[in-house]
Amino acid sequence: MRDDYDESSLSAKIALATWRTFVQLFYIGVVILVLVSLQGRLETIVVCLFGILYVTVRSIGIGLSSTLSALAVGLQAELNKIKAGVNQDYFYDEELARESREALAKASVPLWFAYAGLSTIAFICTLRLLYVLLVSNSY
Repeated sequence: MRDDYDESSLSAKIALATWRTFVQLFYIGVVILVLVSLQGRLETIVVCLFGILYVTVRSIGIGLSSTLSALAVGLQAELNKIKAGVNQDYFYDEELARESREALAKASVPLWFAYAGLSTIAFICTLRLLYVLLVSNSY
């Protein structure tokens, strides 16, 4: 087992996670500011629906990119195993396959921050939309 503990890389990871968190909080703050500044019932409904639509499209895009990346790494590993089975001279590098899976796992970390921000935005837009539709009587 390797010992990859490095003080500088740990602090860099913490700084990066903090930055990603602040970016998502900024996006959430902008959404709240926009929803609070809306005046009419119709514009509130339209903006909330656009917010939910934005979250849906962005979530689909993030999901597709992560799925296709994982599929590509998996297919390459299977193709390498098939080549190694057919051709005895072919060298299958298990270390390279493991490094590819680790790189994919590291690349998917920012997506979790984006998903957290998007789900919060969807929740805020849905709550505001339900409030306007069910509670608010102003036209």
